[in-house]
Amino acid sequence: MRNRCILLLLLAVLLIGIYVIYSRHVGSTISESGEIDSRILGRKMCYSVYLPPGYHLRANRERKYPVLYLLHGFTGDHTIYPRTIGIQKIADKAIRSGEAVPMIIVMPQSRGGIYSNSSSGTFQYEDYFFQELIPCIEKTYRVQTEKENRAVAGHSMGGNGTLLYALKHPEMFASCCAIGAAIEVRNAPNYDTAPNENDLAALLRREAESGSNVRFYIDCGKEDGLIVVNEKLHHLMLELGIPHEYRVGQGGHTWEYWREAMPGVLKFTSETFTAPGE
Repeated sequence: MRNRCILLLLLAVLLIGIYVIYSRHVGSTISESGEIDSRILGRKMCYSVYLPPGYHLRANRERKYPVLYLLHGFTGDHTIYPRTIGIQKIADKAIRSGEAVPMIIVMPQSRGGIYSNSSSGTFQYEDYFFQELIPCIEKTYRVQTEKENRAVAGHSMGGNGTLLYALKHPEMFASCCAIGAAIEVRNAPNYDTAPNENDLAALLRREAESGSNVRFYIDCGKEDGLIVVNEKLHHLMLELGIPHEYRVGQGGHTWEYWREAMPGVLKFTSETFTAPGE
């Protein structure tokens, strides 16, 4: 009897081990341990990454995936989307339902949601993002490197960074999704940034003149204190003839609103990607 119990226990341990291995290879994975020793910022910078279901399967070892860079707000870091928003569960559900394509989601750490280079030259985050973070991700993970399969999204100050990146570097992104964006439409945001380079109104006018094919998605809660400036952004884009999708939902500047907005972000982003490569 004792030997039988031991055998059953060993079998249970074996089955659990097989399940863990199977889940890792078939299901999605998320890690908060990504780290870059940044020469530009003079410090180690962290990032989280979501790898879609099947990424680790041997059959997919040559497959490359589109990538979404997801930017957090002022009161957050690279762990906000995995822990507070629950991005793994949201992405898994969207992919499983066919609303989103399998994609890699990168969630970088910032400093108080500052995504621009500082005017003082002491924190050149934008340089870090494009010169160090993106190359590191493309070297480390199987991501497609063409503009058509790279997107950027974010909430609050991350929404501001999202708009700035898409407008300043339209050759880099297929789409841009800004949720409850902390922006100033007429002048540069007062976030210790170089005003002439980050004036959203000027960047939007340049976008209208250049006619780049970045697709824009703007979403803000009706009770969000930033709804007024997001409305201004919407109307200016209409005035300039910049195609975009604009959504106003019920809710405020809250985790709950951003969480509920994420399926729409993943759906819109997926529609802008070309077919995932093999």
